Amino acid sequence: ASPKNYLALTAQLGAARSYAQAGDKKKALARIEALKAANKDDELSKARIEATETAIKRFGQKAAPAPVAKPVEAPKAAATPATTNAVNKVAK
Repeated sequence: ASPKNYLALTAQLGAARSYAQAGDKKKALARIEALKAANKDDELSKARIEATETAIKRFGQKAAPAPVAKPVEAPKAAATPATTNAVNKVAK
């Protein structure tokens, strides 16, 4: 792919995110630094690179999941007398 292609930055940022998700943050941040150096003059590219860098730094910093509370059992209903309804004539 040509480095001048309009999708080149998107592909390179995606590759850096992929390295971070695979557990290689060091390699991901090295790619981000290289992109920063290559895109010093473009403000939009710098903003995209910084946003991706922030996301990469957050990978692996997830909080521990909250403990799951056991459901509270509803109180058992008292026996009810037989009732009638439209389908059954009389329940016995």
